Amino acid sequence: MRRPRVGRAYAGTGEPGTAARQYPGANTRRRIAGCVDIHTGALIAWQRSTFVVAEVVKFLRHVEVQYPAAQTIFVAWDNWTNHVHPYVQDALAASGSRIRLLFLPTYAPWANPMEKVWLKLDQDVLDQHPFGQDWQELKQAVAQWLQQKHKGSMDLLRFIGLAPPLPFPCTD
Repeated sequence: MRRPRVGRAYAGTGEPGTAARQYPGANTRRRIAGCVDIHTGALIAWQRSTFVVAEVVKFLRHVEVQYPAAQTIFVAWDNWTNHVHPYVQDALAASGSRIRLLFLPTYAPWANPMEKVWLKLDQDVLDQHPFGQDWQELKQAVAQWLQQKHKGSMDLLRFIGLAPPLPFPCTD
């Protein structure tokens, strides 16, 4: 969203806090589709103004191209209307796709690693963001964050709970 959410913001003692400044104008929205590789933390993501059903199929085909040697590619998805649309199922079946969709329980975001990726994006870029008047700059900041995660990130895997935490340093 172009406008930052209003909410709590914390700062250290004596440090200036951040403010979610609201500006006039439409609260423009952007959609992002993404998949995270559970072995490497590599993130495949597309930003679009909308994700109609045909775009969902294009995104899945793009994901499939990223794994040329894989016999089967499992994609865990929530039950968003465009994810479960018959067109998506038919398009994957008709093309002989190697993608197998695993639908997660309804209203169970804790079971979806991508929801945790979006939480990390929110924490790192979107929460209290300063781009309320500059839509292009906001899109660029999000694109830059997504690009940084494209090659893989153990920190991202740790954040979403798919990699063990770093060992706690002992002081013995």
